[in-house]
Amino acid sequence: MVKHGDADGEILALNREFSKYFSDLEKAWMAIDPRTRPHLAKAFGFAPSAKDPDFYEPYNHQSVKHILSPDRKAKIRTKLHECDPTGVFKNKLVSAFLEE
Repeated sequence: MVKHGDADGEILALNREFSKYFSDLEKAWMAIDPRTRPHLAKAFGFAPSAKDPDFYEPYNHQSVKHILSPDRKAKIRTKLHECDPTGVFKNKLVSAFLEE
């Protein structure tokens, strides 16, 4: 967590509860059916933070790589290769989403 007003007291507790709630929601959504995946704008890859296990951080590298199905990853890789062959738009998050 950041060392500001959001890192102590009631605000810290609220941030922890908020992040845990959305982590649980995302996992429940994905558990409905193996074919079910949230829209990418709704998928955040929440997982416990290494610095604060009570805070579920979004875009956790280990969690993000499980959001997309293998066939969806293959389609995205193909499209990226076609539209962005030099990798201009490939960043850490995109790489994590496509990781096996």
